[in-house]
Amino acid sequence: MVGGGLLGLEAAKALVTLGLETYVVEFAPQLMGVQLDAAGGDILKRKIEALGVKVLTGKNTKAIIDNTLSDEASCHLTMQFADDTSLDTDMIVFSAGIRPQDGIIKSNPECGIEIGTRGGILIDEACRTNAPHVYAIGECAVWDNTVFGLVAPGYSMASICAAQIAGDHAQTFTGADMSTKLKLMGVDVGSIGDAMAQQKTA
Repeated sequence: MVGGGLLGLEAAKALVTLGLETYVVEFAPQLMGVQLDAAGGDILKRKIEALGVKVLTGKNTKAIIDNTLSDEASCHLTMQFADDTSLDTDMIVFSAGIRPQDGIIKSNPECGIEIGTRGGILIDEACRTNAPHVYAIGECAVWDNTVFGLVAPGYSMASICAAQIAGDHAQTFTGADMSTKLKLMGVDVGSIGDAMAQQKTA
């Protein structure tokens, strides 16, 4: 399982339930790095490993080698990491984050629609782009430097966009509830508020 976020961990537990020897490979130094601080990530790692999942954090995958033509290989695939270590496996499942789908804008720069510094289509509180009569919602949209990779914010954006088009300009997008809950057998993790203490106070 490539990806130690919420969905990756739940998928990893499903693989264990199927009777497969399972590894979680995470680029970040800890699990659920968006929702948990370092101490919380360390506790979660121990809990996940107690379920039979082997956790490899701080692993940058450089290449995936196909061993199917080799008579000597014991597994179909080999993951090669940047630290010169490797992992042999027969299956790789990816759950490695959200990238905004903004290719249509990037391939048509003459449209003039603004793109965020890390990709994604910039929108305001009405879900409008800088182009007249053009809106963006969901995982392609960037609001306040944030891409929302959850379905609930997408539904909220869609509702606000529809209201704006219908002439109800009172409804605006002001962010979304990003609280999350990991539900695994014997491991319940909840994250609410500003887990990394990044919000500035007046």
